[in-house]
Amino acid sequence: MKGMAEQRLRLGLVGVGNNAANHHLPAYRLLPEVEVAACCATSPERARAASQRLGIPGAYDDVATMIRSERLDAVIVCSTNDAHHRNTLDALAAGAHVLCEKPMGLDRHQARAMCAAAAQSGRRTMVAYTYRFVPAAKLARELIESGELGDLFAFQATYVSAYLADLATPVEKAWKLMAGKGGGVLGDLGSHLIYLTRWWFGEIARVRGVKQTIAARRTLSDASELAVDVDDACAFTAEFASGLLGSYFVTKYATGRTNGQRIEVYGRKGALSYDVERPGELSVCLGVDACRTRRWNAIPVPARLDNPASVAGLEGYRLEQARTFVEGIRRDDPPEPSFAEGLACQAVLDAVAASAASPSWVEIER
Repeated sequence: MKGMAEQRLRLGLVGVGNNAANHHLPAYRLLPEVEVAACCATSPERARAASQRLGIPGAYDDVATMIRSERLDAVIVCSTNDAHHRNTLDALAAGAHVLCEKPMGLDRHQARAMCAAAAQSGRRTMVAYTYRFVPAAKLARELIESGELGDLFAFQATYVSAYLADLATPVEKAWKLMAGKGGGVLGDLGSHLIYLTRWWFGEIARVRGVKQTIAARRTLSDASELAVDVDDACAFTAEFASGLLGSYFVTKYATGRTNGQRIEVYGRKGALSYDVERPGELSVCLGVDACRTRRWNAIPVPARLDNPASVAGLEGYRLEQARTFVEGIRRDDPPEPSFAEGLACQAVLDAVAASAASPSWVEIER
């Protein structure tokens, strides 16, 4: 591959759905040092259609062929979850750096194989745990690590939306309701909460969970019916290595909610409430008087942790994620979140799923 310091980075998209079109592509097009040169889909027809729709020159249905033919430096793997493992291995073998969407694979075994392939390849890799780059999430981590909350008592984490709440509306992204494609709300939304809380609090030791399918059948956009075989609601409790206890809840049947990701943390000296829909501020209850009167205040994120709320209609934290990946490649410095962190999150996802099937506490396998 070419020297990154002098030339534009040539990038390809592996997957051409909503995530590629509305999140990844706009971010990389805002970076002058990047050229989005090609896209790859599951068929030549889909690839050509996406190429025309998205204005991307190259269209392919094979990852390795795309990378070699277009002399790509890096790819974004944003395909269906079941294809993350195969597409990542193919990309690394062809010599490309890889940013892979979460969850890394269908299970920790696939994620572990991806980590091994990344290490052998010498390429830079990263997992798209996007909300690490939300300014309020960064400030929350600083407050927790500084000890300003005191010894931590507990936390509760929720990630909910109304995406599936209107039963009369046909479902567009059918694969997210199909087990064979790696669908399910635990991996889709729960993985983000697992990443953030591990980033804030450290390793999770064991979990106990329950999963539910709220609607057994859904109508799709082509008027056909799908038998849903994944979880569309999940609740679990996690005990951390430190002894901290926390609860999690995720669903896409949260009527009235858009992107309701929220985490509240309670400590001996104070508490905080993080809300992704308020990325530039953090709600806190700090100090003796505030704790005694239960008074909460919103504090702004300092400039050193901040990013623009929106750039050309795109959330600033999505642009920071893209820039972090590109800078990791250009500086030959491993970007975060790493594949190792993705593997650790995948192990927790596996344990929650195993617990829901038991049901019992399940230790996290390292």
